[in-house]
Amino acid sequence: MVEVWLGAGALALVALAVVVAGALRQPRREPGDEAGALLADRRAEIAAEARVQDMRGDEVAALEQELALEFIGGTATDEDRAEPSAGEREGRAPRKQEPPATAARPPLLPLVGGCVAAVVLAIGLYALWGEPDGPTLAKATALMADDDATPEALADLARVLAARVARRPKDGDGWFYLGHLRMRSADYAGAAEAFAALHELTGGSEQIDLTWAQAGFLAAGGVLDEATLAIVERVLGRRPEHPNMLELLAMDAIRRSSFADAVGFLDRALRQPLMDSRRALLDETLALVRARLDAARPLIEVTVEVAGAPPPWLTVFARPVGGGMPRAVVRRPSRATQTLTLDDAVSMTAESPLSESGPLEVVAQLSDTGAAGDSVAQAVSAPVDPTAQPRVLLALGVASPGVSAGVAVHVATDAVLGPATPVFVIVRRPDVPGPPVAVRRLVVGDLPARITLTDDDAMLPGIRLSDLGALDVMARASLGGSPTSTSGDIESAVARTRLGAEAVALHIEHVVP
Repeated sequence: MVEVWLGAGALALVALAVVVAGALRQPRREPGDEAGALLADRRAEIAAEARVQDMRGDEVAALEQELALEFIGGTATDEDRAEPSAGEREGRAPRKQEPPATAARPPLLPLVGGCVAAVVLAIGLYALWGEPDGPTLAKATALMADDDATPEALADLARVLAARVARRPKDGDGWFYLGHLRMRSADYAGAAEAFAALHELTGGSEQIDLTWAQAGFLAAGGVLDEATLAIVERVLGRRPEHPNMLELLAMDAIRRSSFADAVGFLDRALRQPLMDSRRALLDETLALVRARLDAARPLIEVTVEVAGAPPPWLTVFARPVGGGMPRAVVRRPSRATQTLTLDDAVSMTAESPLSESGPLEVVAQLSDTGAAGDSVAQAVSAPVDPTAQPRVLLALGVASPGVSAGVAVHVATDAVLGPATPVFVIVRRPDVPGPPVAVRRLVVGDLPARITLTDDDAMLPGIRLSDLGALDVMARASLGGSPTSTSGDIESAVARTRLGAEAVALHIEHVVP
């Protein structure tokens, strides 16, 4: 902003100089200011002479007419000057003729100088703060969007932009377009230099890092050198599952023949929302890389068939029989039928690979987000041994939209209790403390009973069972009559279920200490 104030001050000084110069210049006398007085004096002189010389009236009139013509016409012509005046005819000396008054002229020199200075300053300020190279940037934008642009046109414009940023090294737009034009021209090393300068100038952003990393990777011949790897790690630090960076890591792993690592990176990339064309390419690459792995390695081949209108995501994982932390996980967009492979390459941790886990069960879940605990439908396999490379088929059905569902439970007890003892069936959200989301009251005399809790049993305002995913359900016989657990009450174990699932059995048998 200092330059702005200096420019404004300079323009103000020029304007002041023009005003002062005009004010100091002496004005010329205007002819109209004295003409009337001079004409009156001459007429008085003619009248005085006429009285003294006893001139006739026609002679006086001729003199006054001559005087009037002289003042009206300005200066006399050469012919007028040749004709003797009345005074000359009378022998008197001719009256000295007053020089004609000239019109006043404006002070041209200060005005011209001020105008020139203002124009020069305006051009200089526009070159400093304006965009004289705007057409160049517009052309760069058009060429970047033109798939048919010739290499010569791209190279020529890249040279123009290179000269531009050499003159103006802090021109972010110039560096941006130069980097992308060099990428189009396959000048990857030059593109990396441009994006490095842009990063230094702007402080960096994810978009700059992405293109910079791609340029550095290609400039190094498909190798992640130390500088490019630092960029990749910076991006993954912000977005650990960024598909572009995972793809670069996968390509580098393939070059190093680290096929298991490449499978892991490609699988992580395929877990993200992608365009169909890109997903197909990565799927094909993953299949080719898997073919390079040991054919005798432990693995589970899982085919999942989905009926109905499935939610967007399918998650398949292997876990210890009966439950526990998953050992290997694959997530993909849901389809009617697809086959996925679970092996060490997609293990959750290197410390607990699938190949060292013993017998496992395979779980397939459909969900809206792909997040754990957001299952809409689930299927579980029988125990399998990964070392035998089993093939597992799991079928999932999804209820049609608009079909109401609830939490189905079967409640029973062998405890000796009075028939009027209250029994509360309680539904909670997993790992969420606080009051239950739904409760149904029965009495022991109603048992055994099969019931379905719906939105009508909801306890909390604004929370409906139909809006929730996984749910925990249990039953309690309350000796004191309160739904809150107290010592001596008898209750069932907690069972995990969800709306629309098969009825879970709740057996009231455990005494609350």
